[in-house]
Amino acid sequence: SFWCGECALIGHYFGWWYGLPHYCWLCGQDAREKNRLVKWIRPSSGELIAMSDFLVREFQRNHGIRPGHMIPNAIDPGIYPCGGSMERTIDVLGVGSLSRLKQYDVFVEVAGALTGVFPALRAMICGDGEAEEEIRQMIVRRGLPEHIALPGLVPHSEVLQLMRRAKILLHTSNYEGFGVVCLEA
Repeated sequence: SFWCGECALIGHYFGWWYGLPHYCWLCGQDAREKNRLVKWIRPSSGELIAMSDFLVREFQRNHGIRPGHMIPNAIDPGIYPCGGSMERTIDVLGVGSLSRLKQYDVFVEVAGALTGVFPALRAMICGDGEAEEEIRQMIVRRGLPEHIALPGLVPHSEVLQLMRRAKILLHTSNYEGFGVVCLEA
């Protein structure tokens, strides 16, 4: 199961009932103390796979179970185009789900402050989510529509191209199990 959540609860007991091994890959938020499903799943150490050392420590601290395995995320270098330089036309780029946890309000604040020093600043946030309208409104309230673009959900291959055009990736997330976007950038 990806995430120690509802599907992991079903997977754990399905595996137990049918004598099948079940593994749960901890991805981030599921390691937090507020994950109440852990007490119902009752996973053993050997069933848990964390994607970072941080998640191993976090899950153990919050739930008293040390994940027995750690398999970090990776990126495939083959997805990046070889050779050639690209003009850096994006000053600051943000990529991710537009959830409150990712704190794109901080991104807007930082970009707004930078326009005082760099009046021609060009920033972009790629993604969609429940905070999208709040972020759009904040950009308008701060007078930043000409500085911050919100193209919405962008295909992964295009995001990688945008990263090549960006000078800085600004990742404002409040909590990450393992920020793959930082590896990609």
